[in-house]
Amino acid sequence: MNRFVRNAIAITCLLFNASVYGQSTSCAAVNLNHADTLIFNCLPNDTCVGLTAVLPDIRQTANTANAYLVQSVPYTGHYPFQMTGATQVLVNQDDAYSGVINLPFTFCFYGGQYNQIVIGANGTLSFHELYANQSCGFEMCSNGTWYPGPANPGIPNNFSSSQWGWDSYPRNAIFACFQDIDPSLPAVNKGIEWKLEGTAPCRKLIVNWRNIPQFSCTSNTTTFQCVLYENTNAIEIYVAEKPACTTWNCGYAVIGVQNDARTQAVAAPGRNGAVWTTNTSNSEGWRFIPNGPSLLQQVSLLNASNQTVSIGTVAVSSPGQLTASFANACVGGVAGDIAKYYVKADYISCSNPMNGFGALDSIVLIKNPITPSPTTSTITYCQNQATVPLTASGTNLKWYTTATGGVSTLTPPTPSSATVGTFT
Repeated sequence: MNRFVRNAIAITCLLFNASVYGQSTSCAAVNLNHADTLIFNCLPNDTCVGLTAVLPDIRQTANTANAYLVQSVPYTGHYPFQMTGATQVLVNQDDAYSGVINLPFTFCFYGGQYNQIVIGANGTLSFHELYANQSCGFEMCSNGTWYPGPANPGIPNNFSSSQWGWDSYPRNAIFACFQDIDPSLPAVNKGIEWKLEGTAPCRKLIVNWRNIPQFSCTSNTTTFQCVLYENTNAIEIYVAEKPACTTWNCGYAVIGVQNDARTQAVAAPGRNGAVWTTNTSNSEGWRFIPNGPSLLQQVSLLNASNQTVSIGTVAVSSPGQLTASFANACVGGVAGDIAKYYVKADYISCSNPMNGFGALDSIVLIKNPITPSPTTSTITYCQNQATVPLTASGTNLKWYTTATGGVSTLTPPTPSSATVGTFT
């Protein structure tokens, strides 16, 4: 089982305001909701603290309705649209699929498990490897007598061209930005490319369509990206710009996912066979998260000897994210005592229940020494007798002229003997 130790956190009994870490879909990760160092001088009984952690709600894929949750995400999460070392595909080829691309990890999609994928020139990816090196469709509406189109341009859609014999809406597909674009047309720095990045078990496939002209509206270019993440099986789509060519294919475009039978699909809101435009001033991002049964087994609190101290209480905090809570992590009551704990999340693999992966975060509890109270003694003076500055034992002493409040000084005060009485 793979385990990842994240940020070590030093804690000293009392929690200040916790800072929440952003949860990523790129890899399984547990993050404790506490700053790196939380320091205070403990009272004798301050030896325990409650802990909370956030972790991804990784789920199995399912071939059902509502199989994915779709979220709008910040466009700033995109990867470079031109990657060093990327493999170019479909160079100057219109309406075609790439050859088979072999994935080094299993990607789960609509209940299936896949190690191969093909890229479509019209903004799609498909796990239906029989499409490799074949023609890909584009029809989203009828164009007079030239070609027929579907009655409904959105997904799910099983329309296939009777004229050309291809699946206009591909099977087992990710519609990264499905539209009729033409890589064979000239454009500055155009390209379709893919690249694998990261290390197991947190690898990702990145596919770019960059500056690809639209068919018919040839001065319009579109740029977008699709990212597939290992183990979380999340899909992210980033659209830098996508004009609308309303004089061709009715100007329609789709962002979404569709199963192999083309009977189930989930689309981004407002992006399902509609006329829409994105430009560089309002570029957008979308995330599709599997919504099947949970793959989380448990979240445990372990001590430094790898023994289970307690099992966390887990709740959904937001779509795609969980919060785990532990009542107490404790340290000894003697000054200088140290206790180290780990929060560990265990998941099973979507492709093999016998395999799993996990993530760790660690925390250290330190019992600070208790600062002793300063000691003083009573001093007696006769009226108008000469006095000397007060003294006390201790470290880092601060002096006040009132019992509560007031402003401190590091200089010991000199009492006055002009008035008879008792003074503190």
